[in-house]
Amino acid sequence: MRQRKKPLIIFEMANNHMGSVEHGKKIINSLKEKAKGYDFEFAVKFQYRDLDSFIHPEYKNRMDLKFVKRFSETRISDADYLSLKSECEKVGFKTICTPFDEVSARKIKQHNYDYLKVASCSIKDWPLLDEICKLDMPVIASTGGASLDDVDKVVSLFHHEKISLILMHCVGIYPTHNSNLQLNRIEWFKSRYSGIEVGFSTHESPDQLLPSSVAVGKGVMIFEKHVGVEDKSQKFELNAYSANPEQVGKWLDCIDQSIKILGEISELNYSHKNDEINGLLDLKRGAYAKNIIEKDSEFEKNNVFYAMPVKEGQMTSEDFSKHNLKYVSLDSYNKNDPITNYKIEESNVSDVAISNILHKVKGLLNKARIVVNDESDIELSHHYGINNISNTGAVLIDCINQEYCKKILVMVPKQVHPEHYHIKKKESFQILWGDLELTLNSVKMQLKPGDIVTIDKMEKHSFFTNNGVVFEEISTTAFSNDSVYTDEKINKIANRKTSLREHWGRNF
Repeated sequence: MRQRKKPLIIFEMANNHMGSVEHGKKIINSLKEKAKGYDFEFAVKFQYRDLDSFIHPEYKNRMDLKFVKRFSETRISDADYLSLKSECEKVGFKTICTPFDEVSARKIKQHNYDYLKVASCSIKDWPLLDEICKLDMPVIASTGGASLDDVDKVVSLFHHEKISLILMHCVGIYPTHNSNLQLNRIEWFKSRYSGIEVGFSTHESPDQLLPSSVAVGKGVMIFEKHVGVEDKSQKFELNAYSANPEQVGKWLDCIDQSIKILGEISELNYSHKNDEINGLLDLKRGAYAKNIIEKDSEFEKNNVFYAMPVKEGQMTSEDFSKHNLKYVSLDSYNKNDPITNYKIEESNVSDVAISNILHKVKGLLNKARIVVNDESDIELSHHYGINNISNTGAVLIDCINQEYCKKILVMVPKQVHPEHYHIKKKESFQILWGDLELTLNSVKMQLKPGDIVTIDKMEKHSFFTNNGVVFEEISTTAFSNDSVYTDEKINKIANRKTSLREHWGRNF
């Protein structure tokens, strides 16, 4: 699942256009004004029903039936719908449409909407879902009233048909009281259906802002809300769960503020404000010379003491807390002088590199929920030296090596594994977590969790990961020195692997 860069806000117009194209355009342009200033994507959603076949012939004139009356009175032509769709596109909104029958589903494809939406009442309408699968459109599906088994079946169907799917948590009570919102189901879906984005289709009273704020906290970036505009002159009134433009504005502001409060959505953007860093620096302890330290001489922990304040550019106590290293002073220091200019002794740099990569790898394994057997052989593959491991290489976890072989490979974000081939080994990769760009015989493939690819003997291949990856390698017996690299410099390096058995359990 790609990381959504901007929230997607879906305005559900439903029948609140009241069967009037003019009124529908008024709603769209009112929403355009409220959307100004937000770095969001916006969409308007319509509903299609082929009323000639959707309503049983004997009930078409039964105006005493609520929905027959509503649908009949708000019916508009295809040309009218296309006019409203065009108005959405003119103001920069995406378009979405819900079909309630097979004829309408095909029409949505013909009318070229951006998304097709499955309503909660249709989540188990298998004839309709089968027809939708034939259309090869991205689908957003609401889950109101569906059991977990039902959702499993729907996800399985769309996965099997290779249809892009977004699930919307939804409660089919109109309006929904806060006590019935069940927002924890968002986490159930996110955990159960890896790779599927989960949104929130809201039916609570429009003056309730807390639910959407909580949903943002659950990681939701897609929201749907019923909207409309009252027009007393035409007796157009809103129902209890549809928001007017003023309420939409407050709702958008609540989502925007909630996202800003939460901050980064990706660890790749993990950072701290300078005010925070500088404020904490005032409370930290700097490293000061206990006695005279000569220029170009080695010094260790016992040559310094720690005290506040910290001077600009000064070494701090943190620099001694992670590694048992030796340092070389690049200036002379008298007793009580702050130490500001130094380097780490070259022989110890590899410990720092190993520590850094191990903590990243353990973090990725934890995120992927993969447990490594303590008896496994773990190696660091470094093609241009350990100190460059964060850029080039991988961690190899050897699980089994007999007539068949199994390894787990872990690569950290932006890491490359150089082009090579095997003389004896044939191997298959299955992506367990993350993303992998595999270049096989000069052809690039973008792999995602679940993808499997087989590489034969003598086939050249290389890897790159953007966000980090964990993948499984199943192969014939693995032999040492069976990897031949395109870059001859790598082939000439005698020791390009380091065992991590003694390091794996260390905290550094």
